[in-house]
Amino acid sequence: MHTRKIRRYFIVPVVYVGVILGLLYLQYSGTLTIRRSIDGIDFSASILPGGDESSDRISSARIAFDGLVLDVSEETPIRLVAEESPDQALIPARYEELENGVRVILSDDSSLVVTVTEGNPPELHVIPRGGATWSAEQLLVVPLDFDGDAVAELPRPGTPESVHVSYGGRDYFLSAPPRTQFDLDQGTLLVPLAGTSRLIRYAELGDRRLDVVSVAFADDQRWIGDAFYESSLSDFFEVAYRGWAVSRFNGGSGTWDRRDGSPLFSEEILVAYLAEAWQRNEYTPAFNRMRRAADLHPDEIGIRSTVFLGNLREVTQQSVTNDIQRARSDLARVRSGDPTVFRQEDLLTFAALRGGDELFREVVEFAGLVDFRNVAIPTAVGMLANAFDSEFAPAEALEATERFAAIIEERIYPAIVQFDDYFFLESGQGEIDVRYSIRAGQLLELIGGTRGDRTVVAIGRNLVLSALALADDAGYLPARLVFGDSGIQGQEGSFGPEAIYAFFTENPSYPRYVPLYDEIGPGTYIYTVADFTTVDISPERFYFTLRYPENRTHYVIFQGVPQFDTMELFGLVWRDDPTFEAYIKGRHYNEETETLMIKYTDDSIQGEIILNYS
Repeated sequence: MHTRKIRRYFIVPVVYVGVILGLLYLQYSGTLTIRRSIDGIDFSASILPGGDESSDRISSARIAFDGLVLDVSEETPIRLVAEESPDQALIPARYEELENGVRVILSDDSSLVVTVTEGNPPELHVIPRGGATWSAEQLLVVPLDFDGDAVAELPRPGTPESVHVSYGGRDYFLSAPPRTQFDLDQGTLLVPLAGTSRLIRYAELGDRRLDVVSVAFADDQRWIGDAFYESSLSDFFEVAYRGWAVSRFNGGSGTWDRRDGSPLFSEEILVAYLAEAWQRNEYTPAFNRMRRAADLHPDEIGIRSTVFLGNLREVTQQSVTNDIQRARSDLARVRSGDPTVFRQEDLLTFAALRGGDELFREVVEFAGLVDFRNVAIPTAVGMLANAFDSEFAPAEALEATERFAAIIEERIYPAIVQFDDYFFLESGQGEIDVRYSIRAGQLLELIGGTRGDRTVVAIGRNLVLSALALADDAGYLPARLVFGDSGIQGQEGSFGPEAIYAFFTENPSYPRYVPLYDEIGPGTYIYTVADFTTVDISPERFYFTLRYPENRTHYVIFQGVPQFDTMELFGLVWRDDPTFEAYIKGRHYNEETETLMIKYTDDSIQGEIILNYS
């Protein structure tokens, strides 16, 4: 018995010593691994030798989320790649736990921020944050792979920055910044650092994704031919034109009737009507009616109608003031991260031509970062409009908004609902905003036509004509539809065809901006209905040729034009005259706002405007 007691007392200390030595070995051999579960993220990291579980110093990091795996170590580093310099390998150095994710600090003090957004389903965001050595000429090669049970499909040509993933019986999407290259065989993403966005997103697709689209539009179903679609639009706007000119117009008050019969003055209608009348050679009587209407409502006339009605000095000065105020408001909204700023469908055009450098830069940056997956449908449609139907957007703005193409499949398609043979875009639970449904359809028709994708065109045309089928004999459309399981249950409000005229018109006489952004710089444009066939800018002169109808008065605004020495108008040197609108031709230059205003009526159909500089 005595001997057995001695063994017991001897064995216990040996076990303790063995455990301690084992822990010390793990700690100092560099194989101690910490594991964390953070909002669905499975995070593990290898602690550097000498550290314990409380240490933040690491040599590798592995992040897994619903089949997606990000594994960074000395064997699989993040790499900075450039054509004329050696690759730079970046490995984990430290980590920080965040409230909804983790930040991995890399060996050059750059970092990888991985977070999970709120929502149902949640979405994984991976954002590389640049270090001092990062430059726009480099590519970032990120080791990003999938669990063995996940099936990833290569990107489709229309959405090169998106991959479809099947995992655990559910469907996911992986999207990355514009011009990202996926190498699924090597398990890497090649992210260009020249872009404004570095956001990598991964999440489960909604249950309704593509349900209506995949069933109703498979195998070229529900195709609407060009002739029928165009004639349907033409018939609708023919009704609109008759309403603007006669049936809805009250000459005595200079107003148009709304659907409920109440009167309204609308510069939107005035401009659309004059543009159509200009193109149809019915302009003189239309101008006389609209001149009287505008005189009755002077406080409701802005820059949109000045090309037809004049009053340039007062209106352009007010417009410059309004632009300054809007730029401040838009900048505040962008800085606060408000995505609804994109519901202003002219946001990119305004920022580039009228909003100032600061607003433009921040709008472009915001476009590259904003999370569009969880925005309301009106905001998503506005984003698509800015990306694909802007009147003007510089190359850097278009590059930043390329990522909005994913909105079509991720946001628009899942929101399409069907009632019999009609299709609409659900804007809220059980609600349809008809204007946004039409706008989405027009955008899909435009984008599909540009890409040569008949399915996208067909979906777009069906959305448009389904809504137009609701129009009454004056062209009014319901503003909102309410529906349930049994179908459309009611409608609320109304709007006239003028609210969608600008979406569809190809009328060259509709007022528009001719940008001089590339030739002169930001903040420069021509506002006109004339056809500017030549724009030739040099240090010595600005040379323009334009075409116009014979003997028809037209006003032109040149904004952002530097002070010049002399100006030639239709072959004659023309002096400045603040009272220029009293004559058939004239011009006035506001040096403070750099605004050149011109009026002309001429019996020719083509002329020249030349600004001479010494």
